[in-house]
Formats: sequence, C-alpha cells, structure tokens
Amino acid sequence: MAFQDSEQANSQSSLKTHYEDGLDASSTAFSTFSQEALDFIGQKARSSKYRTRRDEIISRLLCRWWYILPDWPNPHHDYTNELKEAKLKLLTIAEYEEHEDNDANGFTKVYEFSTYKGVFRGPGGKIYDLRNRDKCPCYEYICTMRDRQIILMLQAAIINQIKCMILSNVEEREIVPFINELKAVSRLTSLDDEP
Repeated sequence: MAFQDSEQANSQSSLKTHYEDGLDASSTAFSTFSQEALDFIGQKARSSKYRTRRDEIISRLLCRWWYILPDWPNPHHDYTNELKEAKLKLLTIAEYEEHEDNDANGFTKVYEFSTYKGVFRGPGGKIYDLRNRDKCPCYEYICTMRDRQIILMLQAAIINQIKCMILSNVEEREIVPFINELKAVSRLTSLDDEP
C-alpha cells in the first residue's frame, strides 16, 4: 500500500516529537497554501464562505482530535476540589432524592452524569460543568497554537487514524481518501518551509 511506502507515514513518532517541541511558524503560513492542497483538505469544511484557510485546517484537525490529543476530560480526574469550590455536594442518584436541595453548610446537592465525567446536575435541572477548559479540544484552544504546530498535529492525527483503520481491517479502498488527505497535508507542511 502507498501509505506504508511513505517515509512520512512511518515517522509518526518523529511528528509527535516535533509537535511536542512546539514548532514555531510565521502567522502568515496559511496564506502560502495552494488552492489545490486546500481542496484536498477543506472540501467539506468550506461550507461557510466566511471561513479562512486557517479555519479549514483547524476544522480538519477537530474532526479527529482524539487521534493526537490526550483524552478530555481526564477520565481519572478527581473533582473533589472543584465541587468544594463551587459549594456543591456530590451524591449518588439514589441519595439525591432523599436530601434537601441545600445542606446546613450552604452546599447544593448534585449528582454526576455517568456518561459525562465532570458534568453534574443539581436541583431544578441546573447543569454544573466543572471540566477543565484549558486544554479542551475545541476551536478556541487550537487557535492559540502556531500554524506549523496545527499542521503537524493534523498530519500526525491522519497517520494515527489510518493506522487504526489498518488495524481494524478496513478495506484499502476506504483508506485511500485519508491517504490523499495525508498527501495534501504533507504538501502544506512543505509549502510552509519554503521562503
């Protein structure tokens, strides 16, 4: 398969190292991308005429962030401090109905959603989202990164996605569009390096 022959495809650990080093790039790097390369990447992402080229690249990364960024929120995080700071008292669902809305210390009763770690429901259906927003895999967080860093992350995410597809015994014809997208991202990276 063409993917396995590619030197860049086999250097995922190298890409991850570069990404972790926080490579710098000029803020105008995205303006140097060819329209041909963007067509590979942003075909579906450019549904809005107001999206910039940078937005298109970020959109492609956010479609597969879990292939490159750590789990969010951290599934092992203990929310005890956040609950205390918000004056919330965590109860099980079984205990929840038996307690008053607020206890003698002014703490409001809540229970945690089993499917959304760090999100709690209190009286009247009020939602308390105590998840850490600093590294949330969202548009605002990715926008704080340098252009080159975003490109390298997208490239590594696509490589990881292809590897997962191969391990899942997905038919080769289903992988081809992702290989083409990887080639386009590789061209973006090389365009970024040109003077």
